[in-house]
Amino acid sequence: MGIMGAKFCNESRVYRIKGNVKWFASGKGYGFIESEKVSADILLHKQTLLKFGQSSVAEGSGIGALVSEGSRGLRVVEVIELE
Repeated sequence: MGIMGAKFCNESRVYRIKGNVKWFASGKGYGFIESEKVSADILLHKQTLLKFGQSSVAEGSGIGALVSEGSRGLRVVEVIELE
């Protein structure tokens, strides 16, 4: 499940992408983002969002992030920007 056209950041298979928040539930502690570059949804965990200084994010918000491929799929490892 590669990320088409995404910028490769380093040897640990971390990619920089831009996308939109599909949904985020603060009570559950996670949500998902979608990007044109990826066919699958990308997990956004609340702890990752907290490192950026936010506790929640609105549906449809633009997001720039570093994404990693793990055994359970794609996940945001660092939020770079929110629009």
